[in-house]
Amino acid sequence: MTPPAIALVIFDCDGVLIDSESLSTAVLVEMLRARGIAIDRDYVLTHFIGHPYPVVAGKIAALGGAPLPAVFERDYQAALLERF
Repeated sequence: MTPPAIALVIFDCDGVLIDSESLSTAVLVEMLRARGIAIDRDYVLTHFIGHPYPVVAGKIAALGGAPLPAVFERDYQAALLERF
């Protein structure tokens, strides 16, 4: 009996090669602190990790009392890429 052919293999190395959650959390905390929104790493891990950016932005807006500027996501991605 011949085993079935393998059509796809997915390697999920997030957290293995780079601790991306730790880095992304640190960048977000720093950028929000610069905008006067003081949250810590544990808050981000509990409330934001695994959610899409629009959901996170909405939660941050509720915390800060105003929406983030439209360029925040772009600036965050650029800062995160630099940190990586």
